[in-house]
Amino acid sequence: MGFFDIFRKKKGAAVGANSEKIELFEGRFAINGKAVEFSPNIDVLIKMFGQPRRIDAKDPNRVNFAWDSLGLYCYTNGGSIVTCVGVRLHKGENSYAHFPTELYKGVVTINKKPWFSLMGDTKRVGDTGLFKVVNLGGYSVTFSYDDELRFENDCNEIEISFQEFDFNMII
Repeated sequence: MGFFDIFRKKKGAAVGANSEKIELFEGRFAINGKAVEFSPNIDVLIKMFGQPRRIDAKDPNRVNFAWDSLGLYCYTNGGSIVTCVGVRLHKGENSYAHFPTELYKGVVTINKKPWFSLMGDTKRVGDTGLFKVVNLGGYSVTFSYDDELRFENDCNEIEISFQEFDFNMII
């Protein structure tokens, strides 16, 4: 079974609303219960999710991709090395070309807990006023919001950045 198969039901239909699950752990992550050894090449994500929409950024060294129906996107260096994977949860005040047209309908957990349960833990979460960041050994997870992150629906997106690629988020 290939990576793309984990996003299919037994009948072969694409996984529907509320059935996808992204699990984040210290130093690793899983999709639908399957550990993912992340390769820095965009081809791995294309095999998992299908053909994305390509969005050229203003920076010629950066190409973004969106899987509109899944509510997922990624940033790449030069169109091939994946530096960040994003999950769009809510349509906030800002809308960028690389945002998927649909929202992610699945579940995101951190260390087997709902992601939002960590937001009050100031020891694990850094807060800049518009972003909260959790470091998970080898990568970081950024939660962005417009005003305050008081409720789960206040979060616009979650971005998983791979630190070994020395990626700095461009806003």
